[in-house]
Amino acid sequence: MGRLRLRLPVTAAMALQRAGAKGGTPGARVPWVHEEECVGCNLCQLVCPVDGSEMVLRSGRYGPFMASVNYPEVSFAINVDRKGFVKLPTPPAYESDESCPKCESNLLLRRGERGPYFYCSQFPRCRAKKSWASLEEPRKLELDAPSLEQIRAFFRALGREMSANNEKQAWLPGGAEVLPNPIGTAPGFLIEEKGALVFCMPGVP
Repeated sequence: MGRLRLRLPVTAAMALQRAGAKGGTPGARVPWVHEEECVGCNLCQLVCPVDGSEMVLRSGRYGPFMASVNYPEVSFAINVDRKGFVKLPTPPAYESDESCPKCESNLLLRRGERGPYFYCSQFPRCRAKKSWASLEEPRKLELDAPSLEQIRAFFRALGREMSANNEKQAWLPGGAEVLPNPIGTAPGFLIEEKGALVFCMPGVP
């Protein structure tokens, strides 16, 4: 997962060392000094999405983190490593309509190091898992050759070479009806799922 660089006037590690030298305590606000050329660095612009207040650099037992000025009443926090990088939070799991093979609760979908996988929403009471490969065949992605050719033709008309990344736009769920996109690259598609028609359209460039 990518990391966002904070333009700190001093690194988190230096701030923590200085706070420790001044008898700072875990959880206390860590002071820092802006350099003269600082004109609104990223640190100044961080706003807590919960209460809309300024986020300040703090130190805890597990290292530095950014939190609301109203912490701990507002518990939202963003971890910062000792090189001054923000550790982006892990995206929440997606609740699927797949049923757990053991307790029949909904399965949650998450991407792991080896690809997407399902696990039970009742974890840790139920530790059942289900592999992505175990999905029914019509719901797996398949390469649609006509869509791929249309994407290639789009780039040829622009006098540009299609990148390998654009090929992903031609992978569609098996059994889906393709909805051609005459003014862009990614096609849309229509698929029937549990008695409902689902229209998926490409987004705005």
